[in-house]
Amino acid sequence: CLGTLSERDCCNAVAEHGTNAPMMRVAEIMNRGVASCSTLDMLPSVMAIMTNQRTRHVLVMDGGTVVGVVSIGDVVKHRLEELMSNEQVLHDYIAGTGYH
Repeated sequence: CLGTLSERDCCNAVAEHGTNAPMMRVAEIMNRGVASCSTLDMLPSVMAIMTNQRTRHVLVMDGGTVVGVVSIGDVVKHRLEELMSNEQVLHDYIAGTGYH
């Protein structure tokens, strides 16, 4: 059975089960509605999965094997680097430097 266990899942378990939560099995608490993507998917597709499934983590699958996790932090970092690079290209273009 594939699933993920997040801090949110643990907090929900404590809210629902109180002091019994620490004695529960992971399988009883984990989220089975796991968002996943393929190693071949592009970042906009993963961003759409995160948005549509309202999740901050997406498992990366290669066939039936989990090979990684993409987090919202990974996405934001990549987008920020991309935006900063684009800004530099535009700045260089306007200043007349860079492309010769």
